[in-house]
Amino acid sequence: LNSTSSSPNPSFLSTSSHYPPIIFLIDTNLINLEFNSNPRTQLISILHQLKSLFISTTKYTSNPTPTIPFFTPISFITFNTSIQFFTLTSNFSNSHSNINTKPNTSNTTCKIISMTDINDPFIPNDSLSCFTLFSEETQNLFLNFFDFLIHMYSQPQFFDSSSGISATALAPAWICSQLLLESFFEHQKKKTGTTHSIFEHFGEVLTFIHSLSNIGPGSLSLRCNPQRGIISEDVNINHYLPQNNFYSEFGENLGQKNKENKHLTVHLYCFGVDNYMDIATISIPSHLTGGNVFYYKKNSKSDIKKFKSDIFGYFIKNRYYNIKIKV
Repeated sequence: LNSTSSSPNPSFLSTSSHYPPIIFLIDTNLINLEFNSNPRTQLISILHQLKSLFISTTKYTSNPTPTIPFFTPISFITFNTSIQFFTLTSNFSNSHSNINTKPNTSNTTCKIISMTDINDPFIPNDSLSCFTLFSEETQNLFLNFFDFLIHMYSQPQFFDSSSGISATALAPAWICSQLLLESFFEHQKKKTGTTHSIFEHFGEVLTFIHSLSNIGPGSLSLRCNPQRGIISEDVNINHYLPQNNFYSEFGENLGQKNKENKHLTVHLYCFGVDNYMDIATISIPSHLTGGNVFYYKKNSKSDIKKFKSDIFGYFIKNRYYNIKIKV
């Protein structure tokens, strides 16, 4: 883990959050050897739609605000063969404008911390700096960050299929998300001296994936015929059951069986484009934590429109929390 020490984000520490923390977990694997698809186009499309969440206004408020509520702690994690954490600072504006190759993070104020040990996932020591409080003051910071990602993953060197490696570490990224949110909860508890808010026990992980999680803990194998795009000849009910127990155990640990009474909800947005992801297995954590599972088969205009409707609809719908109060 390569990191430089830095002070926590002041915009996050100086203001109390009003909403549960959210982690955006984004699959950035740009190589797909099993099927003929264009993961670059899909990734860029996803990033554009996510960026619009921080711009577009809701239709049902008298004072228009971005779809994501202000005073929401936000963190971003990307994953492929490794896992990347991002620290945003207030000087990030326009720092990406002259980047023509892979960004040199020493010259930018968006720090990228890469974790390559996917078999034993862990998070940065300064984990609090991975969160930024979304507010009017930091709105441009988030917009510039998405511009940075879009520009970075549009570069040719991020799509080199000659290496022959197509690997995605979804399960290790989920483990990192859990550790990151638990670290956030612990900080909030120390900060307030008590757990007076339900939001100190509740967090959400929005996962955007378009490839098979095939490395690290919970790694999965291909269970279909790549040429035909269907289940292989030895069809049986087992192909519709989980490949292993990792995802059910992980989901139970996050959900109702969590002994520390901290509930983390996993939402899953799967982008097929004929890619095999084994949704029967990776959807289990969402099922056990009360999350949503969405599937988009093609990168068509209708699917992009549906994705936008789904992601926007999630943030503007009413939310209900099941809590216990001791008097």
